[in-house]
Amino acid sequence: MSPIVPLIVSLLGVGALVPAQRLHSGDAAGTGQVLVAESFEDGWKDRWQERRLARRATRYRVEDDGGQPVLVAESRSAASGLWRPAPLESPRSGRLTWRWNVERVIPGNEHEREKRGDDFAARVFVVFGGEFPSRSNKALCYVWAASEPIGSVYPSPYAANVAMVVVASGDSGVGTWRRVERDIIADYRAFFGHDPDELSGVALMVDTDNTRSEVRTYFDDLQLTAATATASR
Repeated sequence: MSPIVPLIVSLLGVGALVPAQRLHSGDAAGTGQVLVAESFEDGWKDRWQERRLARRATRYRVEDDGGQPVLVAESRSAASGLWRPAPLESPRSGRLTWRWNVERVIPGNEHEREKRGDDFAARVFVVFGGEFPSRSNKALCYVWAASEPIGSVYPSPYAANVAMVVVASGDSGVGTWRRVERDIIADYRAFFGHDPDELSGVALMVDTDNTRSEVRTYFDDLQLTAATATASR
């Protein structure tokens, strides 16, 4: 059986997209070591590394939103991401939570499984076994899609070792803050069929280079917790 089939089933019960409240950086999203607790306050640029994937880069900056800093990403026919290392060997449990707010999805994009439509208004990556981006590592790529339905899971058209996981889709929820929570180890096992050897870090990306479109997206309150086999016993 294809590993994608059980993954689709598991994704229906693992993770949620709900109206969001701002998290405190010290709140743990489950048991384990807090590897990332990012609210984009002062010094955020020292914690994140920009990775350009096209001639034109997505613009990332922090703005005030109701008295709180949030990350703003503006992409105009551009593609680049922000990478934050968070290494941990032999993770056996892990959870990722974040908030995002998409002003609009990419208009008319009905080819998201193909290279020509592989653009998304918002992506959050969890990377295993290497830095971002790389053809040698494995990754979960959680996306806000334009047309692919929630629960869709498929290999990236650019890299079969990247699982595209649709956790939000279309105009539902556009323009409002939404919170997502994922069991990253369950998602990894379901797609790849085994436990990860190494957790490497997380990345954020907004890209519109294939569709030559423009979008503006906000991110905040990203938290990654994980535990090794020894710690989770």
